[in-house]
Amino acid sequence: VWDTLRGDWGSYAEKYLKTVQLGEPAKPTPTPSVTPVPSKAGLCIATIGTPEQRALLDTIAWAEGTANKYNMMYGGSEFRSYSAHPVEIGEMPQGGFTAGGKIPSTAAGRYQFLYRLYKDLKEKGYFETGFNPKEQDKAALHQASARGFTDALLTDAINTGEFTPLWDKLAPEWASLPYSKPCPPNIIEKYVVKYGLDPSKCGNGRSYYGQGGKSYDGLKNTYLTCLDVHKSGGVPSPAAPVLFERCPDDM
Repeated sequence: VWDTLRGDWGSYAEKYLKTVQLGEPAKPTPTPSVTPVPSKAGLCIATIGTPEQRALLDTIAWAEGTANKYNMMYGGSEFRSYSAHPVEIGEMPQGGFTAGGKIPSTAAGRYQFLYRLYKDLKEKGYFETGFNPKEQDKAALHQASARGFTDALLTDAINTGEFTPLWDKLAPEWASLPYSKPCPPNIIEKYVVKYGLDPSKCGNGRSYYGQGGKSYDGLKNTYLTCLDVHKSGGVPSPAAPVLFERCPDDM
């Protein structure tokens, strides 16, 4: 479950800590608050599923801090081969990397698959052709479904503009997503207390595992931006919402 921490977030945030408006040319200013990002080379790049499902995958990647990188490992470094999970090919230690000096993890890929989860999914028929982007997309959709994601739930979120029930389903899988309810006592004991995290930051709009969690507005804006991109074939409409690469209240 520790598939979302970023020990080397600083270098990533330094590069991407800006808001972006898709589809417009760059406008240099002394202190820019928005930076246009070409959709093809930007965040909205998932290729598996319906436009709605692809936008969900892109939003999860944004929350996880991997953006368009399918080869990112826990801590921020990148692996070179997509032939298998980096633990399996020796690009990551068997015990994973430790970020922030506390928590080790074998999380890797755009959706931060733990090595044990990778092996389990491989036994179920996933990752047949390696750990490449398409295989990661397929496996992430499977994991979302296993946590209770349905197309009906997503359609309702789009129609009503209320995504909280969706994030509540997925928060136990991806700790970067907010959980609207209090964290279960067993989760607080098993993860929050064990690793010395702040119990007040567990659930109630923050991470299910006490690891921060993205803001609801940031997630919604990201999702609607990528949905617009995927529905328009990679060309965002002029009315595409602003995509926040990081929101002020994010951890």
